[in-house]
Amino acid sequence: MPDFTAFPLVFSALQLRPTGNRTHLPSEIQVRLLSETDAEIWQNRAALPEAIHLQFSGQTGERFKIELTNGDRQITETFVI
Repeated sequence: MPDFTAFPLVFSALQLRPTGNRTHLPSEIQVRLLSETDAEIWQNRAALPEAIHLQFSGQTGERFKIELTNGDRQITETFVI
């Protein structure tokens, strides 16, 4: 694994909003921020909000995953800072 201590922190944001004519997210939707090894760092359920916001930081080259679950449907994407 590379040594990232020489790289400054990068601040990132995630925003999940309804689309189309909807004004609220589905009540079943859940967002999780996961480490590269799938350890949960943060999670939130919608509970009918207008949006879910997440701000976090990491080092250049650091990997993380975003997992979205809505009922029995789930998608996970991996990102690199």
